Amino acid sequence: MQQPTSDVATLLAGIPLFADLAPEELQSLGRRARRQVFQTDETIFYQDDPGQSLYCVTSGIVRIVLSSKEGREAVLVLLRPGEFFGELSLFDGQPRSASAIAMGPTEVAILRRDDFLSFLQEHPQAALTVLAVLSRRLRRTDDLIGDAVFLDLPVRIAKKLLELAETFGEQVEQGVEIAIRLRHQDLANMVGGNRESVSRYLASLEGQGLIRVEKQRITLLRPQALQRQSQY
Repeated sequence: MQQPTSDVATLLAGIPLFADLAPEELQSLGRRARRQVFQTDETIFYQDDPGQSLYCVTSGIVRIVLSSKEGREAVLVLLRPGEFFGELSLFDGQPRSASAIAMGPTEVAILRRDDFLSFLQEHPQAALTVLAVLSRRLRRTDDLIGDAVFLDLPVRIAKKLLELAETFGEQVEQGVEIAIRLRHQDLANMVGGNRESVSRYLASLEGQGLIRVEKQRITLLRPQALQRQSQY
């Protein structure tokens, strides 16, 4: 069922890319967008699919995954509400460079390529926001490559846990809980390791009293001590 335009416009207003639009402009954009809900682990699009739409996360979390021909996966980034993805294919007309998968129940607003490009023509300032996002993602990819080349797996894991805590952390009595469910395989895909090695190191951190792992939730009990391990 198509969501009312006013509701879509309200969702779009919460996305930084569209935050400066006037109400009538949001309504116009809302008429062009459609809403879709994805369930846990449902694929939004696959790597190499044709790219015809831009996606804006309105609720939930989306992981962007790069797959090799051998079937190995690397998680490039986790996207929260207010972030968007799928923009590369809109500009270069090439197939999707990675897959997008819902980590839990997730809602997105979808804008077709023609509608989004006409929007940028009418609002060129928004193009600067897109370029800023692309720049941050390129830097993040550079960091991933650098970490994989120069850092040992335990350091990469400690660094990733701190990064996830900064992005998704919630203060609890015991420390900082990463407020998303993370399987050991998910973390392995993020740091370029295998599940067995990641599981062993998480158990080591838990034995040292640095973290607690419970029901796919990780709590950082001593973030400062973990920070020291991430700098070895």
